[in-house]
Amino acid sequence: MPDAGKDPVLAEAERDVRELEQHVADQQTRIDELHAAGRDDDESKAYEGLFLLADAVEIARRRLYSERKARDIECLGSELRSSRILPLHDMCALGGQVE
Repeated sequence: MPDAGKDPVLAEAERDVRELEQHVADQQTRIDELHAAGRDDDESKAYEGLFLLADAVEIARRRLYSERKARDIECLGSELRSSRILPLHDMCALGGQVE
């Protein structure tokens, strides 16, 4: 199996996923702070940003999956399905809370 450290394309795909996941976590923290401050309009706008980030994470994960599959590396199948990030579009139904 190829090593991601020796494959710049795979390393970039992995880095993109990590960075976007961090942005999602940061945005969720921001949403929590806005909610606590009672800034409903800003909280709503922050949720819109969160949904866009969730889409970007999904795209990045699919790219990573494809890159790994192309290199015959064990894929993230179960990790993708159990992710906290992919179902963020359902957050409205959950009242903004992610388990």
